[in-house]
Amino acid sequence: MTSSTIINYARSLRDLMEYHHAEADAITARDILAFLAEREKSIGKSTLNTLCCALKYFFGKVLGDPDRILAKINGF
Repeated sequence: MTSSTIINYARSLRDLMEYHHAEADAITARDILAFLAEREKSIGKSTLNTLCCALKYFFGKVLGDPDRILAKINGF
């Protein structure tokens, strides 16, 4: 993973936590979908894809909870 990818992924997670005023481990699948729906209105498809990849990575690999995110955003 490149340094710019790490920075973008960290920003994505920070934005999600700020949006919900919660720590990442307290954010539910429904919270994630609400955040993505809101962000989709103001960002391009490429940026939205990066955001989804960041959240998939964090919840799937870092927290070890892929069920919280993968099935929810694969169709987003």
